[in-house]
Amino acid sequence: ELKYYFSCPYLFKLRFLYGFDAPINRALGYGKSLHDALAEIHSESIKGKVPTVEDVPRLVDDHLHLPFANTQVLENLQKAATQALARYLKDHAADLTRLEHVEQPIELKLQDGIVVSGRVDLIRRTDTNETVIVDFKSDERAQAEDVTQRQLHVYAVGYQQLTGENASLIEIHNLDKGGAKREAIDQLLIASTLATVTEAGKKLRENELPRLSKWCTTCSSCDMAGICRDKAKGEAATP
Repeated sequence: ELKYYFSCPYLFKLRFLYGFDAPINRALGYGKSLHDALAEIHSESIKGKVPTVEDVPRLVDDHLHLPFANTQVLENLQKAATQALARYLKDHAADLTRLEHVEQPIELKLQDGIVVSGRVDLIRRTDTNETVIVDFKSDERAQAEDVTQRQLHVYAVGYQQLTGENASLIEIHNLDKGGAKREAIDQLLIASTLATVTEAGKKLRENELPRLSKWCTTCSSCDMAGICRDKAKGEAATP
């Protein structure tokens, strides 16, 4: 939910206070299905039963749930899910022996009684024993990279509060295209993000959730833009 606040406070208000939602996409459920399959891969790996590429058809069959897909969309996404999971198992087999936590709940306690709850996709160790906070993204669950960075830095602080240890790295995996982006945890970004989150908590209490000041790229991809502002003028829509 917090990622919507980072994108636009008014979008957060429309979705979570007023109950508006995006139109149904035929691919709805694909990203969650991949996450559920990965959660099983990681859970089994922690138990010492690392899945292989041969397990992929079963994983897809067990977890792929697309309630609004037509036949063609279902076939395409079955192929995409199979390719994504097989690629992940091939590329990251060594990583699966160094896992620490899967779907780890995180509760970050800030000042003024503000609490942020979340769930980290994966926490693992590198071959040099550094702790990595890992997040998985698919195109169906895409969000701006800077939002993901802030999300993972929040998780890094939550991990420190949970364990008393500091994570060293964040890693973002693209499941559809393959590859991962890794970077060191930025203490300045942590401070900036926590300040933003604390401010968000205060503004939620005060119901101060304004529109963005003008039309921008966030607006152009927003499902709620039509009830928010006039694209041609970039102004707030007439009530």
